[in-house]
Amino acid sequence: MTAALAKSDFRSRAYRVSSQLQSYRDWNDKPFIHLVDGVVSDNLGIRSYLDLFTVFDDNVEAMKSRGLEHVRRVVFIIVNAETKHSTRHWSLLEEDPGLTDVGDVALTAMINSYTYESMALLRQMVKDWSERRRPGQSGSESLDYYVMEVTFKALPDVNERQGFLDLPTSFSLPDADVDRLREAGKRILYIRPDLQRPVRDPGGKIPGATEQPVSTSTP
Repeated sequence: MTAALAKSDFRSRAYRVSSQLQSYRDWNDKPFIHLVDGVVSDNLGIRSYLDLFTVFDDNVEAMKSRGLEHVRRVVFIIVNAETKHSTRHWSLLEEDPGLTDVGDVALTAMINSYTYESMALLRQMVKDWSERRRPGQSGSESLDYYVMEVTFKALPDVNERQGFLDLPTSFSLPDADVDRLREAGKRILYIRPDLQRPVRDPGGKIPGATEQPVSTSTP
């Protein structure tokens, strides 16, 4: 933080993050901190990790700062329970959709767009880290990174996929829907070879998991 703030480069992501964190050190200006659900700002809960690694010039140094210098594998498991209600019926009607409907869809679209950008940034950062810390590099230890996203979009059946995306965001769901959600999460893990890599790369096995890749493209 100190190094980033000293540069005063407002275009730098590290400077922006450091400035935000620095503001919390002024107890007179912020005697109380109010915490609310992230939603729009960080619906996946990964931005704090991205910010941490952004502030550090070297991701290995960031690991050491947390007492994790002996870690050799870093796995990000993101369970993305996003919703995306179909608006196809709007195109079949002459009437304009109501203000409430438009507001709900607009908020969901904004959250999903930010979620996508967060995932894209994480994947790019992981790629950069891997390229910087290649095995055998002088003075460097090998670090393996995995980004695993458990999402309804991985379900190959378009009707089943849309059915889950249409489920409402709620603190209470019917028991049948809860059972379906739990079963779908398990199935996604078992049919996605990329989600099984952290187990298989060190030589482990997942009983009953599909060996061959399953297409997850959207029809």
